Amino acid sequence: GLTPVEKNLIKILINDKSYFNEINDNCDAFKSITGKNIFDGIAALITEYDEINTDRLRDLLDETSLAALDDISENVIIGGKEKEVLDDCINRIRIQKLQKTVPPRGLKYREQAYLPLIFMPANS
Repeated sequence: GLTPVEKNLIKILINDKSYFNEINDNCDAFKSITGKNIFDGIAALITEYDEINTDRLRDLLDETSLAALDDISENVIIGGKEKEVLDDCINRIRIQKLQKTVPPRGLKYREQAYLPLIFMPANS
């Protein structure tokens, strides 16, 4: 299924295409196949028509993506706070990226434990 971040980003785009470039810069946030399909459809419409027509978007999507789009349309409420929700999503994306690049704490300690063995001068 789609993550809450994916759902919010799609809803923001449907509400206001002016956020496309900012969301496109973070398009790696779309982890699920369904999320990627919907985002790719939106990107194609903006590239070709410079607008997001939901009828055209629906024509581009498979059944699973259509069901997800309907769920987002009906259940994700941004309430005119697109910028605030977008900023929150981008912060969550950055945190997820950091969590993947920073090794777990235990690993770091184990690496430190082996350093003296690796750099110990050989007895001559």
